This record gives sequence, C-alpha cells and structure tokens, in this order.
Amino acid sequence: MTRRTPSRLASLLLAASLAGCLAGCLAGCMAQPGGAGYSGSYEDHEEMADFALLRGGTFDKNHVVDDAFFTNTTLLTAQDIQTFLEQTPYGRRCFLADEQVGGRPLSQVLVETAQREGLNPLLLLARMQVEKSLISQSVSPGGNRVDYAFGCGCPDGRACNPAYKGLGRQIECGAQTHMRLFRRSQDGTGQWRQGLTKRDLGGVSVTPANHATAALYAYTPWVLQGSGGNWLVWNITNRFVSHLISLGLVTEAEVGGGSTGTPPTGTPTSGAPWIGSACTAPAECALGVSGATCHPDGQICVATCEGFCPDRAGAATTFCVSLDGGASGTCLPKAASQNGQCASLPHTEARSMSRHVGSSSASASTATVCVPRAGAAPAPADPAPADPAPADPAPADPAPADPAPASDPMCNESCGAMDGVCADGGRGASYADCAFGSDCADCGRRTEADRASDGGACSNDCLYAYDGECDDGGPSSVYSECALGTDCADCGPR
Repeated sequence: MTRRTPSRLASLLLAASLAGCLAGCLAGCMAQPGGAGYSGSYEDHEEMADFALLRGGTFDKNHVVDDAFFTNTTLLTAQDIQTFLEQTPYGRRCFLADEQVGGRPLSQVLVETAQREGLNPLLLLARMQVEKSLISQSVSPGGNRVDYAFGCGCPDGRACNPAYKGLGRQIECGAQTHMRLFRRSQDGTGQWRQGLTKRDLGGVSVTPANHATAALYAYTPWVLQGSGGNWLVWNITNRFVSHLISLGLVTEAEVGGGSTGTPPTGTPTSGAPWIGSACTAPAECALGVSGATCHPDGQICVATCEGFCPDRAGAATTFCVSLDGGASGTCLPKAASQNGQCASLPHTEARSMSRHVGSSSASASTATVCVPRAGAAPAPADPAPADPAPADPAPADPAPADPAPASDPMCNESCGAMDGVCADGGRGASYADCAFGSDCADCGRRTEADRASDGGACSNDCLYAYDGECDDGGPSSVYSECALGTDCADCGPR
C-alpha cells in the first residue's frame, strides 16, 4: 500500500518545504500534523533537539535502516527499555516509565508485541518520539497524543476512531503496520518495495535499497532531509542507539553488524575525535562543529553551544553547560560508560550541572558531566526543579472493541490498514488500495453516495493533482498513487 505519513505530518511539512523555512524559524513551522501516518507538521513534535544532526552520520535516503536491524526482535529486553525510559537521551525521566497497559508495564507490552510481530522494539520507541515526542516528556501530555500514539484510526480531518484508543492498541497497530509493509515489499505487492523507484510526497525520487527502507517510506512517504520524514526517523533512531550504547544496554558490535542486526546506515565507527576525546592542542579537535577546541584545563575536546549539543553514535551523550557564570555555553560529555563515568578523563571530575539554555528553546535540565578540574569554573547553578511526581498510571486499556463485522459491506476492516489514511477508493479517499467500504477505521461508514461513479468521476483530491502526470491508476495513467477519478486535472474525467 502506498502509505503516506504517520498521523499528522504532511500538510505543514509540505507547506514548510514550499515556503522554504530556514532552520532558525523551524519552531514556527512545526504545526499540527494532519493525516495518516504523518500528513503535515509536527505540532505534537516539540523536542527541537531531535532536529540537531547526529554528527558523524550520513543520511542515505535510499537506505534508512538495514533489514537485519528492522527485524532484530532480541536487541532489547523489557528491562532495557525500562532503563531507557528512566534515563532518556533528553536528560529527563520519561512518564512512560510508569505507564501501565492492561495492568502490565508498558516496556513489557512493547517488547512482547514487537517480538510477536517480528519487529525491533527500538523502532517502536523511535516512532513514538517521531510522531508525538512522547519519549522526551517527563509528564504525560494526555489526550490524543497518548491515546493515539501511532496515529492508528485517526483519518485526516476526522475524529479518531475510539476502537483504536489506548496505548495497547496503538502499539499493536504500529507494530503490525510496520511489518505488514515490510512483507509487502518482500512479496512484491507493496507500492513501496525494494529496488522500485518512486517519488515521495514532496516529489523526491527514492529507490529503497532494502525492504526495511521500503516499509518506512510506505509508512511515512517523505524524505524531508534535515526537517522531518524519514530523515527524522533515521536521526532519532541513531540518537537512541547512541544513548543505549552509553548506558551499556547494547554494544557497538550488537548494533553494528553480524547476525544480531545493524543500525541505521551512516552510524560512524569509534576512533575519530569527538567531544570528550583526550587532547593536548586545538588542532586535535577538528570536529566539524562550532567552536570546537581543546579545553586547556580538562585536556578534552569541547565545543560552544546554546541549549543543545550534537551527539555522535557510539560516543558519550553530550550536554550544554556554562563554565563562565552563564556568559556562554560549552558542550561537555556526560558521565557514561565510554569514559568510565569520567574516570578515564583524568583532568575532569563528574559533577551535576544545570543546562545552559541561553537564547535557545531548550528546557531547563541537569546532568552529570565531566567538568575540567582546574580553571575558574563557577559553582553550578541551582538544579532545575525536579519533575513533578508522575501522574497515577492510566487505567488499563479496556479490551479492544470488535471491529465492524466483515459482513457489513459499507463498514468493515478487511483492508487491514487502520493507519489513519482512507484507502478504499471512495469519496475523500487518498488511495484505492482496498475494496470500497473495507477501510472503515480510516474512511468511516460508507454510503452509496460515497462510491466513485463509473463514468464522469472528476475531482482533484489526489495529492499529486496538477503535476502534469496522471496518477489515478486508470487508463493511460503514469502512476497508481491515488483513487480512480481523483486526479482530474492530469487524467481528465473517468
């Protein structure tokens, strides 16, 4: 199936790309995502640190992750995920560490669901951050951001279907959708599949090098390098891999090759200098980041910052602090396994420091970092107030409501999509992948008036309307991206 974008990314991101938003106005460009998978923007993606490039990585639009990584069901245990939620890469504890699904910890449900479906559970963690910034939240945002964490059952422009409400159902739907799209690339039935060149919704040509990449584009058909889409999936997944390594939960060997799977393409190997590397002269700290130099007291590579610092896969996570009373910021490595909790950096000491926010949009936070011993570093500022006590765990999700019976021709789920995009070829459908009335969760109950007429159907609801190429899959069409009769400008009446 030609999937689109996880619940609410395309409209605004499309507008942003058309408007040419600069990085400096990115926060203003991130507004409400609008459709299936994504359909537009990132109103629910408020963690701007996720848009900082993970230094050392190289994004390849045709090879986002490896197949072995995508299907590595044993990379993480439930305890690994619980530890990750307790100590996220954002310097704060995630509220999901306390979340219960059906009376069991979310971490356990997420791992069991991923393993049952054949998916790497890390991809589900990353998807929750990509879609709704849930991993970086210390307090539950509540509402649809949690109840529809993967956008399943939320058609564009319509209320979400309560049959898919709840983290348990959303986790199951997200895992099933990822693997269904992976298998459709394998068996050649998917519109996104390995080796087949297609355009994303921004018109960028993509040739998936493997089934995993094809599945990710079927779920989110955007490249959006540097601003969203599958670039953001890649960047956040790399960030999570790096943090898992720093926590000692996985090793570079486990995620870097072999039968256990490989991480997103572009993850750098260790050895190159980075923030926290030992040094004796500035020339040894050519990191390619702003203000990189060798700190004369700590004898480690540092960089200048305001609020955020770049990270590199395999290296200790970094943190922005002030060493001069708030006048400027310096990126330092956090105390981590890679530096022996600072013990392997003899001219530093582990110290709890407040984040230097400066003029950035970063939130107040604290972290234990490796601070140069000598020099005039002031006493650290008062720590940021502790996060409020987590809310009482949400009540267990009730048993999922039975879907509309398949015997109802106007409202059933034989399509098996439930991904927030109407795909039954009827009125308002984005795609014609399924039989009319068989995608009820995404299209709503159909009537005969919603059925595309056999003659004279003509609308421009297709996402590719007015591009000079017929995309409705009918006679003389160039592509089969949209429902028949929905690209009238390019195909004529049907």
